[in-house]
Amino acid sequence: MNRIISFLNTKTATVIIIIIAVTVRIINVLYVSFAGRDKMLLVLQSKSLLDGNGLSIPQYFTGNLDTPVYDFTPFWPPGYPVLLAPFLKIFNYDVYWATTTFDIIVSIAFIFLVRKIALQLNFPLVAANILTLVAGCFEYPFIYESLPTDTISLVFFLTGVLLVLQIAVSETFSWGKLFLSAFFLFLPCVFRYSYPPLSAAAPLALIILGLINKKKLLVKKGVWIFIITSFLIAAFTFLLNTTTGSAGYILKTERGFFPENLIHWHPFVPASFINLPFLTSQANKIAGLSLDQTLTILEIINAIIVFVIITLFLYFLIKCYE
Repeated sequence: MNRIISFLNTKTATVIIIIIAVTVRIINVLYVSFAGRDKMLLVLQSKSLLDGNGLSIPQYFTGNLDTPVYDFTPFWPPGYPVLLAPFLKIFNYDVYWATTTFDIIVSIAFIFLVRKIALQLNFPLVAANILTLVAGCFEYPFIYESLPTDTISLVFFLTGVLLVLQIAVSETFSWGKLFLSAFFLFLPCVFRYSYPPLSAAAPLALIILGLINKKKLLVKKGVWIFIITSFLIAAFTFLLNTTTGSAGYILKTERGFFPENLIHWHPFVPASFINLPFLTSQANKIAGLSLDQTLTILEIINAIIVFVIITLFLYFLIKCYE
């Protein structure tokens, strides 16, 4: 074990691990990439943009098949179609290679961001190398399901988190770094509507950290990052509402109060290292367990693991302050 740790702590191991992580992720993306419904709708918006028809989806009706009606409903924020447009042009509107190349670039960026954040947190080289392997070889749902906007949103958010971490350890106040970190925390909102709370959480964490450690400079930095991020999100929402007539898009759902849903939650801990669709299918095939039975078991396992993690965290937190 000591020999393995010693090897993982060398520059040679670092180079080998980075090459393995990047190569595996490229092969993985090439294998799983496909044009699903969500991706095709965004591709249509991107093509319309290149054709000079804005971020719209052309629709044809039987009354007049020769004249398309352009739907400007913002099913997603405009970030993905805008970034995809150059790739569509380069690959002559080949959807597979345009979207796959984009996904490969973003997935590689994700690997290096995870590594950089680990090093920023002063993780030993061994741990950073292991995390690099995990980032490159792990089966993330947002990658194997070939979802268009998830990975790029996460990459921009992690970039913002990295900049916030660098600001947290800096003893100087730099407007440039504050604006840059706020901008990257805002960027995920240009790709997904669900990110504003998460974008706001990063500077709020910085404020709380400053209050706990009684560091006014840290609180000041967190407050300004929060203000700038909030302003950018508000300005973007206003612009979206002005140009499309809607500030967002929400799927129509059944209205009502459903307290029974409170006892269920996604088994996110098992799902972080197990492909749930594969597991549930095999549980049914081998043990005859239904989908509901398998998910119930996973929910119980998830609850136990979360309880253990929180208990250990509180234990070591108390030990640190004794």
